[in-house]
Amino acid sequence: RQNWITASKKYYQKINSGELKKIAEVIRDTYTKPTLKKKTAGKIKIYNLAVAIFSQEIMVVQNITYEQALKRIEFCLKTIT
Repeated sequence: RQNWITASKKYYQKINSGELKKIAEVIRDTYTKPTLKKKTAGKIKIYNLAVAIFSQEIMVVQNITYEQALKRIEFCLKTIT
């Protein structure tokens, strides 16, 4: 439990930094393939927050919808795991 609390704090620090590279690290680290194992509620919350922020950045830069940005993130995650 203590390890998760420490990790959780680090993830929130990275998200709150506003640095896209750090947010992408959080997404990578908290992503779990649906077929592998269940995520904890805390991990889901952190993952969803990081994905939401990253998606908004992609939307602005590439002038696409939120759904399209999510699909791009999901595609990238599938190719690296």
